[in-house]
Amino acid sequence: MEFSKFLSSNKIVSRQYAIEHNLPRYFTGKPCINGHIAERYTKKTRCVD
Repeated sequence: MEFSKFLSSNKIVSRQYAIEHNLPRYFTGKPCINGHIAERYTKKTRCVD
């Protein structure tokens, strides 16, 4: 599945799944340390916001 499809659906995507499918970002649905509920970068796990 393409990453763009995840963006439009806000589907929960684990980091492991993102790594296995070479996705640049993933979405946990949980807030980051700064309280953002946003996608995270697969390599560094930082949130996009």
